Amino acid sequence: ADLQELLRATVVELRSRRAPEEALAEVRAKRSFGPIKRQPAMVPVGRAWRLGVLLLSADGSLRRTGSITRAVEPTRSQGLDSGVEARKEARRQAVRAFEEGDAVDYDWEPIALDAESLARGSGPLSLRGRELRVQWGPNAHETRPLAAYLADRIEVLGMG
Repeated sequence: ADLQELLRATVVELRSRRAPEEALAEVRAKRSFGPIKRQPAMVPVGRAWRLGVLLLSADGSLRRTGSITRAVEPTRSQGLDSGVEARKEARRQAVRAFEEGDAVDYDWEPIALDAESLARGSGPLSLRGRELRVQWGPNAHETRPLAAYLADRIEVLGMG
């Protein structure tokens, strides 16, 4: 099956099952004014279904997943380790730009879907012979055929 056809069919299936979408955000630096430094801000750029290592938008575009947070007001800062504080800052940015409780994906990477990019390996997608595969784990050998992977991820969403 053609990749665009597979992605269109996946979108149709997700919509028919009313699978929940998540918000997509880009983190953009705000301009500073003199000595006043401004924090980066999350900017809404669309919605997508999270399918494991892939984010699929209704237009058929794919992204490699990055980080995720929820748009909720974080608890007060307690000077904890930098990882905890970074997650709190991400929630703080998300709650300013998205509906309360929304899952927000950020730091994702677009995946090129043209034949040349796929032949070289585009993000987690690669061609093995004539078969399009997705690398679902951290090791190069952890790949599956893309069609089977997408079908499984739809089931994992609890929509089966």
